Amino acid sequence: MERRKAAVETLVDREVCMNIPKLNLKPLTGQRLSPQSKLSAAGAIRTLKIVASLTALTLCAMCSIAYADYEFDNQGDWPRDWPKELEPLRPHARTLVGPIVPQPHYEIPFTSREEFEAAWPHLLQVKSKGAPVILVRGPKTDFMEVKPAGVLIHSPPAGTDRQANPEAPIPGVTNVRERWMNTTFIELVVDGTIVDLNRIPLPADTPIIDERF
Repeated sequence: MERRKAAVETLVDREVCMNIPKLNLKPLTGQRLSPQSKLSAAGAIRTLKIVASLTALTLCAMCSIAYADYEFDNQGDWPRDWPKELEPLRPHARTLVGPIVPQPHYEIPFTSREEFEAAWPHLLQVKSKGAPVILVRGPKTDFMEVKPAGVLIHSPPAGTDRQANPEAPIPGVTNVRERWMNTTFIELVVDGTIVDLNRIPLPADTPIIDERF
């Protein structure tokens, strides 16, 4: 499937935009307003409606900009030299590239514990040596969503100069995902049923970063 630029009108965060508080303007009962008061009230209502409309447009525009920074493909567009055992997962995965540099991110959800556990050793093979596994609580429902459980794999930006940017953590960077962006690292979305940490191996030489709590 051809990768395409995220369309603003289709990728606006509707949940945010649709949950803008509505103005609760109750009519006054049992009171008679003077003509001057009626004009003042009508003007106030028009002003409030304008403010509410501008607020909605601003929030939607902010959401749109965030989404439009990514290109996406509704399949797993990872390299062909990754383990062949991952090939059946491509149709159920999603690829995002961005936001500022062309960094690929692969969302791979699972609905079957058996399928995940069979794929897990091969998923670990694509991880850079020494790169972390980040544990997050499932389901993951933010922009890069994985539901109900599975993995989110982050790879280095395309065309990375390995002499200038070796496959290693970036010195002095504290944000964990930015620190490891020159490597391939894994976010493991743990739900306790499909992905059960008591049933899968975690490599001894791999940093484990637990963000579930």
